[in-house]
Order: sequence, then structure tokens, then C-alpha cells
Amino acid sequence: IATPDLTRNKTAEFKPSSHPSHTIDTKSLGAREWEDLLVAKKSEAGSSGVIFALLKKGVVVLKSGNTLAEEIFGAWIAQQMGVSVPLMRLCRFDNGERQAVSKALRRTASTATKISISRILQRSNLGVMEYVNGTPLVDLNNTPNKECLKQIGGILVLDVVLNNFDRMPFIWDNQGNADNILFSKGRMVALDNRVVCPTSKQARERHLAKVHSLCKGYQTNKVQTTEWADIVEFWETRTAMGKLDQKSLQTIAQGFEEAAKLACSNLTDDKLKEMHTKLEKLSEGAASQFWLTQVHGVDITFISAILKALKEYFS
Repeated sequence: IATPDLTRNKTAEFKPSSHPSHTIDTKSLGAREWEDLLVAKKSEAGSSGVIFALLKKGVVVLKSGNTLAEEIFGAWIAQQMGVSVPLMRLCRFDNGERQAVSKALRRTASTATKISISRILQRSNLGVMEYVNGTPLVDLNNTPNKECLKQIGGILVLDVVLNNFDRMPFIWDNQGNADNILFSKGRMVALDNRVVCPTSKQARERHLAKVHSLCKGYQTNKVQTTEWADIVEFWETRTAMGKLDQKSLQTIAQGFEEAAKLACSNLTDDKLKEMHTKLEKLSEGAASQFWLTQVHGVDITFISAILKALKEYFS
């Protein structure tokens, strides 16, 4: 194990992409492994509650914040749809892991990161997430292969189901964030998969209306609609790949249609209830009251309504 002075000096030099990814399942990563933490570094971009941690066998990501339940549930939905996402779980109190993480981070924190890491550790719960090393979509120079294009179509459906507006514009009025799609090991991986369930009836109805409009337009005009035109503009202005030809766009649409059908098949009301119950039970190893408050933000009736809209066109 490296000494505290050594690891603190190496914090600035630590580049997660230079190391392999560590598995995050509880059989391979528990309290004992955190004792061997070599160096940790707060993310310089994106969420302020993200820490990259280097253990003996590789890198993992720690996330904090009040949307952990929504992110874990979103990752579970993605897995049911065949969309590649980083694996994610809750860091547990009842097996000593949460305490070991806090101790290890404080031991290795550099002077520059000590305050920010301490603030993160003060939050009630921590998520442990798989580190994915890859190239953001925004930085790709060439259009990816057919299978990857279809996977991008799958990510579009995922975002519709999650009401995730922080990736591609599609049915949302935004520029999109191409950094939230990575090309890694021959596949496209979706990052930051929070499910967003509006509390107001008006906002829920507005999203459902957009879903219906998207599906109806696709059924009658395929990719010749404003939603798909927004994807073309996003591709050509927000990435380095240049023109998105019609054949590639149609391949993305093929992946969209396949993933929509898979979502309709796998994400039944019973499945959503089962997943929500599983999410609630994570409180047994967490700061339970705070966790259950987060879980209540995952409204499976809203998600079910989105899926029912998709089923009208893709079942």
C-alpha cells in the first residue's frame, strides 16, 4: 500500500484512463479492497459529486447526490432494453464498506481535494459505479459501424423512457450533451442515466404528448420529421464526425425501433413494480430515511404511461 504522502503527491498525476476498470460487484469489491486505495481524484467536469478512485485492481467511480436512486433505476431500465450502461450500486453501511470508503478517501486526499472530498463524504449515500474508459461521441472523427449506430438508436429510446434531456435533443428543446455517450470496446455506452419524473401534471402530460407525436410521426414518415432532423443537426454541429447520411440515420432509426419493441416487451407494469421494490430494499444497507425520499421520486406510473404510449406504435 502506498503511503499517504505518496498518494497525495500523485493525485494531480492520476489519469483514470491509464488504468483498467475494477469490477464493482460486492463479491469483488468490499471493505477490505478499499483499504488498498492508492489514489482518489475528484472529477474536474460534470457532476461535482464524482470521484475517481484507483484500487489495486483498477478504477471505480464514486457518486453522491440526491439523484442516486433515479440513476440506479435508470441503469436498471437500460439493462432491460439492452442498452450498455455502467453498472451501478449503492455503497452499503451494513457491511462496513461505506465506513472503509470514508477512511480510505480521507487518508489519500491531497491538500487540493481534501475539502471537496470531505463535502462529498458528508452526504448520506454514495453510489459505486463501473468506470468506463472510452471516447465521447463528440470526439469521434468517423461515423461508427452499423451495430454502434443501432445502439445509438437504443439510447434514444432509453432517453424517451427516462425523460432524460441531457444527452441528445430529439424531443427536448436543448443542444444535447454528446459527452454522455462513449464509444468503448466496440460499443456505445450511455452515461448519466437518471430517470426524471416531473411532479407537475402539466409537465408529465407535455412529455407524454411529445412521445405520442414522435411515435406517430415515425409511423407515418419514418425519419422525415423534426425530431430526426434535430438528431442530424446535433450530429453535424455538436460532434466532429461531420455529415450524417440518410443510410446511417436509417440505421439509427432501426436500432430505435428494435429497442422500443424490447422496452415494450420487457418493461411490464409488474417488472417496474418489482424493480421499484428492489430499489426500496436498498435502504436496508443505506441511510434509510434519506434513501427512501429519493426512491419516492421514481414514479413508475409515469414511466408506465410512457411505455404504454410506445406500445401503441411498437408492440
